[in-house]
Amino acid sequence: MGTPINRSVDAGSNLLPLFILNREETFTLPLGVQAFASQYSVDTAKVLAFTSLSMLPALLFFSLFQRRIVGGLTGAVKG
Repeated sequence: MGTPINRSVDAGSNLLPLFILNREETFTLPLGVQAFASQYSVDTAKVLAFTSLSMLPALLFFSLFQRRIVGGLTGAVKG
């Protein structure tokens, strides 16, 4: 019983952004990467550039708060 429920939730989560986010300005990262692919080819250079640029905010956040993140993890492990 759990598998059909999981499959329907997964199918809905894949289709819902296509109905709501129908303008390029509102695309999420996976939809933006998918926009660089056509039926017969993928522009690999643009996909790599897009994914590299999309990692910058996460890397910046981690580099700014690295000490606090690692300190929180070591405090939880000491317990």
